[in-house]
Amino acid sequence: NWFRTDENGKFIWPGFGENLRVLDWIIDRVEGKGEAVELPVGYVPAALDTEALNLSEEKLQDLLSIDPEHWLEEELPNIRQFYAQFGDRLPAALLEELDALEARLKEAAGK
Repeated sequence: NWFRTDENGKFIWPGFGENLRVLDWIIDRVEGKGEAVELPVGYVPAALDTEALNLSEEKLQDLLSIDPEHWLEEELPNIRQFYAQFGDRLPAALLEELDALEARLKEAAGK
């Protein structure tokens, strides 16, 4: 999601220099302080420190959300294609998790 672009093709997240804000959230999570929202793809911050960033609440919510349909149509096929190059060497657990992800995404999409 950090590489999402807006309607003008510009990256929404201000850049790698601001990733410390995400790392702060991760550290808070480890320490039992950071709040998260569970999505089909995992946990995302319930809030991030965006002080002094030119980032609207709407843009932040875009970054912290997913589109299950997009994931089903674009991301999952790309991951499966990537995994295919490993053939029998790919750990079965990775395919199992990918299948579980697909199930979660279908449920979120109402399929």
